[in-house]
Order: sequence, then C-alpha cells, then structure tokens
Amino acid sequence: MFDITTRDIKYLQGVGPQRATVLNKELNLFSLHDLLYYFPYKYVDRSRLYYIHEIDGNMPYIQLKGEILSFETLGEGRQRRLVGHFSDGTGIIDLVWFQGIKYLLEHYKTRTEYIVFGKPYSMVVSMWLIPIWILQANLPYLRWGCSLIITQRKG
Repeated sequence: MFDITTRDIKYLQGVGPQRATVLNKELNLFSLHDLLYYFPYKYVDRSRLYYIHEIDGNMPYIQLKGEILSFETLGEGRQRRLVGHFSDGTGIIDLVWFQGIKYLLEHYKTRTEYIVFGKPYSMVVSMWLIPIWILQANLPYLRWGCSLIITQRKG
C-alpha cells in the first residue's frame, strides 16, 4: 500500500516526469494528496465557439474563429494601441492590444484564420475584444474544444 501524501505525481498515468515538473513549478503540486486537494479558483469553458453576431458586452470570456481583416494603430505615446479588425462572416469585432505592437504586427497576418479567446466589451459605436490568446486555427491540437482552468497568480 502506498501513502498518498508522499506518492509523487509523476507516477500517475498520463503525467510523467516532464508534466510533473510543470505541475511542481506552476501549481506547487508534488504528491497525489496535493493533486486531490487542489481547487482552482476559476473555471473557463472553452468548448464553444461563438459567432460575432451572438455576443454582447455582458458575456464572460468567449472564443471566436475567424480572420483578421486589417490592422490599425491608434493613439500616440502611452495611449497607443493596436486594433485588429476581426470577422467570422457574421460581423466584425475589434481586437485591441495595448502592448507588444511590433511583435503582433510581425507574427499575426491578415487573411489567416485564427481562434481568439478573450473578454468582449461593448463600446458606444463598436464591440471590442481584449484577446488573452490568439492561435492559428489550422493547428492540429485545436480540432477539439478544450477548457481552461485559471489559477491564482503569485505576487
């Protein structure tokens, strides 16, 4: 018989040494006991793709699939932001980034299909989405819906 308080999680089926290292560092999980008594503070369901015509500013985090039509840089200095006009064929929403503008312009291309996850905000004349992540839609690991568990950040 083994003790769950001392049994290393790397011996659980599907975990292994590499994933155990990540669980140790990121979530401070070392034993089977730690894993059984770990309760994340928030669960975000990413199993559904929404259409732009379905969303409003009061919704929680959502996932959209479509393409970036164009980019536009607005504001000056500290007010500068990048706006990507995103469409799924049912409407257009503005993706807004406040940091990393140069990187975003180099790595994300127009007329390429992406899956975007973020929080929608309703503005006076348009709908905004502040993306948490954006991934190319044709990657093989995105064929099925998945869920995201958000844990508390340290510090």
